[in-house]
Amino acid sequence: MLAAARDLANRRVAIEIDRVGAVKFWGWSEWTRRSPSSDTVESCYVEITSKLSPTGIQHTETRSLQCEEAPPSAPSAAGA
Repeated sequence: MLAAARDLANRRVAIEIDRVGAVKFWGWSEWTRRSPSSDTVESCYVEITSKLSPTGIQHTETRSLQCEEAPPSAPSAAGA
């Protein structure tokens, strides 16, 4: 799950993880970045689920990826 969030953010990010079943987890992460299409700072959020199959394979799915212009008080994404 951490790798999925890191891949989306293109950098290391923190992730909050909760167990929702014996083999299923739900997590979320948020970060700021420079918009790829403009010079504005965006706040991004993603939800991630992960489930361990009976064969031991982990299936991870990202959903609800959202990025929107950050309010003026948001930290700068410089160097991100």
